[in-house]
Formats: sequence, C-alpha cells, structure tokens
Amino acid sequence: MTTRTSAEKLNIRIVDLARMRVAALVGTGKEPEMDGWKRLLDWAAGRHYLDKATAPRFFGFDIFFNPDESIDHDYEVWMTVGPEVKSDETVTVKEFPGGHYAVTRVAGIDHIYDTWMELEAWVKAHHYEMGKHQCFEEHIKFIGLQPEKFVLDLYYPLKR
Repeated sequence: MTTRTSAEKLNIRIVDLARMRVAALVGTGKEPEMDGWKRLLDWAAGRHYLDKATAPRFFGFDIFFNPDESIDHDYEVWMTVGPEVKSDETVTVKEFPGGHYAVTRVAGIDHIYDTWMELEAWVKAHHYEMGKHQCFEEHIKFIGLQPEKFVLDLYYPLKR
C-alpha cells in the first residue's frame, strides 16, 4: 500500500456526477482496458467524435473485479456522446443516471489498486455508506495509451 494516510494526501472530494449519455463497449482478455480503449478511441476517431469543441469524458470499470491479472476478464469503457450518436455494431449507447461520489486522483496504473483500497478505507472511516450505483475510473489523460502515464479519477459511489 502507498504511504498516503489522510484525505489531504488523497485529495478526496465529494461530487454529484450529472446524468450522461455514453457510448460503451467491453474490452476482454488479459489486458481488457487496453483492448477497450483502443477500440473505443479508434471508433470515435473514425467518426470525428474526438474533434468536437467540447472534449468527451472517458470512464471505465471492471465488470467483475479479479486481482489476478493473469486471468482473462472484462472492462467496460465509456465515452460521453451527444444525442446524435446511436448504437451500432461497435458501441452501445447508454444513459447513465449519475450519482453521488467520493473521488480521488491517481497517476499510473501501478497505484490504482492501492488507491482504491485507501479511498474505500477513507469512506468507511468518515461514516459514509457505499451506494448501489456504478463505481468507475474517469480517464483524465491517456498519453498515447501508455498505462504507466495514465491519470485517473476514481469514483466511489456514496449513498445519500
């Protein structure tokens, strides 16, 4: 586990994430995150969705978490989209209702698991209850799809 021990070092913030419309697909295999992001970014670039004046937001989550990364697993990736985007052979368009979250930032994939554990401990120590809505990672920086350079915000769902 990393050496951070307080909300100040974790920089926890409580946010209400608004409803959003997303294009979603599932990456699979031993590196489903990379599979999913590559396929979603290729799909978006081919349709010029990444050229919009307002940049889309990107989210992802393990469909079933398994800390043994040598086992094939699934990771769902989302990109916010406008009302003109429809489901097709590559993506499914979904409406996410939003929710109340504790959020912290992490840089590099080597720290994701430990930071999730620290965030969960912070939530429990501050007497919040876990909500039933989706937890996920917002991908802030992809840096050429080099996982060690990823910057993510981790979203832990909170009950209101």
